[in-house]
Amino acid sequence: MMSRINDNLKADIKAFFGASGSGKTYSMLKSVPPGKRALAFDPAGSVTSTDKSFKGVTSWREFMALSKQRGNIRIAYQAPGKANFEKWCKWVFALADARQECYLIVDELSGVTSPAKAPEHWNNIINLGRKFGLKIRAGAQRPPEIDKTLIGNHNGIWIGHMARTGDAEYLAKETDIHVQEILKLRSSPYHDCIMFERRGVYKAHIAKRPVT
Repeated sequence: MMSRINDNLKADIKAFFGASGSGKTYSMLKSVPPGKRALAFDPAGSVTSTDKSFKGVTSWREFMALSKQRGNIRIAYQAPGKANFEKWCKWVFALADARQECYLIVDELSGVTSPAKAPEHWNNIINLGRKFGLKIRAGAQRPPEIDKTLIGNHNGIWIGHMARTGDAEYLAKETDIHVQEILKLRSSPYHDCIMFERRGVYKAHIAKRPVT
């Protein structure tokens, strides 16, 4: 019997931080290769409104039925709250199989986690998902409000416009990028950003003209 686990797989955990209008959700979805299997937790409907390849559902029973299908499906569960998020996490982790990689997308993470340790099933996804073929894309407007488990395990951060100086200072501490370099990032229509790989390795993308 073939195993759902492959210990040779590499971690792929990306965080996306930016205020409203920064291009966070768009950039998060662009990081998922076209045609790949993806399951999203999308309480505000931002994923489905940004990427029409996702089918949004509000019924938990419908989400379970659709997500059990094989192949490169793209389904977004649209229900708010921490209880729904943990239910979603538990289910998608149970489905995970290294023989069929799957991108997990969580928009507005700060609404369902806290600055403490990640909730149980979200923690399992972050710490164990790699060997089950799970690739994580998680976004939030305010990075200080999310769990430390994601911050401690990511291997890449997209940083967009920050509306609060305190949020920029938080990211500056986590990345060693000078806070003024973060604060100068502009929102729409420029969508400036910094692609951070690891301490000392990052690239700023500053638009010369509005992005259409």
